[in-house]
Amino acid sequence: MCCFSVSHARATGTGWHRPVQDLKYSTSKVNRDQNDESGRCFYQLSFSYDFQYDNDEVYFAYSMPYSFSMCLNFIKHIAHGQQQNLVSNKMNLDYKIFDFQVLTQSLGGVDVPIITISN
Repeated sequence: MCCFSVSHARATGTGWHRPVQDLKYSTSKVNRDQNDESGRCFYQLSFSYDFQYDNDEVYFAYSMPYSFSMCLNFIKHIAHGQQQNLVSNKMNLDYKIFDFQVLTQSLGGVDVPIITISN
């Protein structure tokens, strides 16, 4: 479980972090409809968090957020590293294990890549 505190980020420069304590995922005491014969039940997530700042804005996430922009930057970083490796080892630039191209654009105009991994 992660959190992002606006006041903490301003004070320390720290973004998402894991200060959550007593994290528990368990069956809930609330049952489904008594007539439901499936035996399924509800689950609950509980945790403790100590708010450090007054009037703070705090966000919680089940895992560290990983945006589409971060994903695209990582893909470009891998492609650039491969290109540098091929050039420095004087290898044929057509010998790529990893390649990506723009497959299409989303309705919002964002490039949607297609990734090819091969030998």
